[in-house]
Amino acid sequence: MFFLLSKTLDLLLSPLAWALGLLLVERVRALRKASPAATAKIKPRLPWRINRPLSSLAFLILFFSGCPSISNGLWGLAERSAQDERTPGKTYDVVIVLGGAADSAPQAAGIGSYNGNIERLTLAYEVLKSGQAKQAILTGTDESNVMKAQLIDWGIAEDRLIVEDEALNTHQNAVHSVKIARERGFQSHLLITSAYHMLRARECFRAEGLEVDTLPADFRRRRVRNILPRATDLSDSETVIHELGGRVIYRVMGYAQP
Repeated sequence: MFFLLSKTLDLLLSPLAWALGLLLVERVRALRKASPAATAKIKPRLPWRINRPLSSLAFLILFFSGCPSISNGLWGLAERSAQDERTPGKTYDVVIVLGGAADSAPQAAGIGSYNGNIERLTLAYEVLKSGQAKQAILTGTDESNVMKAQLIDWGIAEDRLIVEDEALNTHQNAVHSVKIARERGFQSHLLITSAYHMLRARECFRAEGLEVDTLPADFRRRRVRNILPRATDLSDSETVIHELGGRVIYRVMGYAQP
C-alpha cells in the first residue's frame, strides 16, 4: 500500500509530470474541438482570451521550477533545520549512515558508482577514521554492501561495519537500524544523511523511540549566478518538492514524529 502511495506521490509532486499532463489534456481537447461536430459549436474567441491556457500553465510550471533562484530557495527551505549536533570530544557507539549515495551494483573494478550524495559516505569515513564513532550501521538494500566495500578499501576495519540490507525507504532505514542498535546495546547514536533529508530521517528514528544526534551531509543551497531555467534546476526542484511532500505523508502515516 505504501509503495503504491509513494509512486503516486512521485507523480503528483513532479513539476514535469504536471506540465506534460496539462499539455496532454490540452492536446486531447484540441483534437475534440477539431471534429466537425465540435467545430460548429465553437464560439468566437474574445481578443483578450488566452487561446491555450493549459499550455501557458505548463510553460509557467516548467519555467519557474527550472529557475535557479526557485530551486535554490527550495534547497534552503528543506535544509534550514539541519545542523551538526556532534558533541565535541564524544565518541559515539555507532554512526548510522543512510543509503542514497551509491548504485546497488559495484562497477567492474569492484568499487561503487556514486552520485551527488557521496558526502554521506565520506563523512562516515571521517567519523570512523577519527574515532568519533566506534562502529557504523550502513543501511539501504544492496547499496549498504557497496558502502561497506568502499570503507574497507579506504582502510576502515571490517569488524566496525554493520550491514543492514533490507530497508527500501527512510521508514525502513529507521526500523531496521533501531532494531540493530538495541540488539547490540548501543547507547549513543550519530545519524548521517543529506541535509535536505535530515528532518524526515530524524523524525523516523524518533517515531521508533530513538533520539539521535545529527551530522548532515552535502548541503546544496548555493549562490545563484544564472537566472535562466536549466534542466538541472528542474530536477533539483522536483527532488525538494518530493522531500517536502514526503515529510507530510510520513507524519500522516505515523512513520515520522515531529
